[in-house]
Amino acid sequence: MNKTELAIIQRLAGLNETQQQQVLAYVEGLSRLAGIPGEELLAWAEEHPMAPEDLAAMERIIEEDCERIDPDEWGKPSFPA
Repeated sequence: MNKTELAIIQRLAGLNETQQQQVLAYVEGLSRLAGIPGEELLAWAEEHPMAPEDLAAMERIIEEDCERIDPDEWGKPSFPA
């Protein structure tokens, strides 16, 4: 075991079970970030072509919904008086 692994284990020992579960979920999320190698993704895309109208619909939705900023999305912070 390397120094980093030992340091992580020592820190984990000081956390309660709920916190340890949160760390586990985070680490599992990091593992998924590796994703699919580009070559595999391209091969899949070539085997599953999308209709031009589907691609156009996706592009329209992204432009309409994902590129706008809603300043009230998170609500207004409330501070005690």
